Amino acid sequence: MIVNKKMINVMMFYTIITTIFFVLFFSNYHFFNIYVLDFFLSFFIIGYFVLYYCFKRMLISIEVIFNIFGILYSNYYILENFILQNQPIIPSVGNTMMLAHLSILMFNIAFCMTSVSKVNIFKENKYIYNLHRMKKCLFLFLIISIFAEIYVVFLKIGYRYFISASRASKALLMADYSLLSFYKSTIPMIMSIYLYFFLKNKDKKSLFLFFVTCLLSIFNAVMSASRAELISVLLPVIFLLYYFKVISNKKIIILSIVIFLFFGMWKSLFWGEVNISFDSEFDSWYKISINILSNSKNSYLFGKSYIKTFINLFIPVTNFESLSTWYVKNYELSVYNIGGGRGFSCILEAFMNFGILGNIIIFMFLGWFVKKLKIKNDFQMIVYMIILISVYQVFRAESYSLLKNMMWFKIYPILIIYAYSRKYIQKGKIKNEIQ
Repeated sequence: MIVNKKMINVMMFYTIITTIFFVLFFSNYHFFNIYVLDFFLSFFIIGYFVLYYCFKRMLISIEVIFNIFGILYSNYYILENFILQNQPIIPSVGNTMMLAHLSILMFNIAFCMTSVSKVNIFKENKYIYNLHRMKKCLFLFLIISIFAEIYVVFLKIGYRYFISASRASKALLMADYSLLSFYKSTIPMIMSIYLYFFLKNKDKKSLFLFFVTCLLSIFNAVMSASRAELISVLLPVIFLLYYFKVISNKKIIILSIVIFLFFGMWKSLFWGEVNISFDSEFDSWYKISINILSNSKNSYLFGKSYIKTFINLFIPVTNFESLSTWYVKNYELSVYNIGGGRGFSCILEAFMNFGILGNIIIFMFLGWFVKKLKIKNDFQMIVYMIILISVYQVFRAESYSLLKNMMWFKIYPILIIYAYSRKYIQKGKIKNEIQ
């Protein structure tokens, strides 16, 4: 791990500011124990990893996003409900927090220990791609997605009824059309690709289609009152503008703070209020984990949930029961009976399968995998963006739901587009083709 003087200065400044912050917050707190120490140290350790990645790699990257969301999902609930309320951290909550911190630490250890080879995970050495054909195929996917949205929202549910329903009711309505709701994932993905084509090739048609898909994606996020959908719109846009050096590092930091505060007010804005709160986002996985970890009758799954996930990568429609469905069926039956659902967590899933060893192995594998990702061509860039906007869901969904959405609604369509657009390398000039 190589450091420079500027990085050391920034880390020292971060240490001083964080220490002052904790002195102020903990001045009236009287329940110090191992959980509080872990809470305190996590800000330093995870923060140092984030700063290191920002200096040595990119300010916006999968590993940075993973760690930032990791510290929010693991610490916000503790800060709001125990530290600020001057209440002792109960064992079930403290154990959940330590499990999350262990998983994040294992990810970072594996990431830093993994060497970067010249061999890419995604190889494209034998092919070149026809840009015109690729854009035609991409536009076809956009049209299919728009028709799917019109059919579900306007023809089956009814736009006025859908827009006036509560967020929970909207989720229940969409549950009846889970397969047709793919447009929520594909349209933001298509938007990102159009922006990438414009920034790289200065193509005005791509710019126009980017604006169309961006407005449509924002409209869908607002209509569904979903922060997660809005993240899938904003994050790839900010990443691409940063990657192509359209906006500076300082603007990225300022913009990130503004978006974070806006997300905090997101829920209250629909009620005509201004109130910053992340209860529904960062608290739910804690409550699920506490319920499950407090039940000693639950036995280890020994990889069963991962086997289901693996099978689902090849068979889109199965009768498998996801862990999130299993949870509401066994712990919140009233929610299950009305067709509702809850999130879950890959952290909890790893523990349910193999105990603490599962968290060590699974998250070290994730760290290794992310380090091996490269951005050497268009295909790898698109896959990188898909993983970038999906990585935070590691803390709010199990592998089955996460990979089902990411693979079938995002990566597989991209594979189809590239398979349709590729050609074997031939001698001579080939027009309208990109690497």
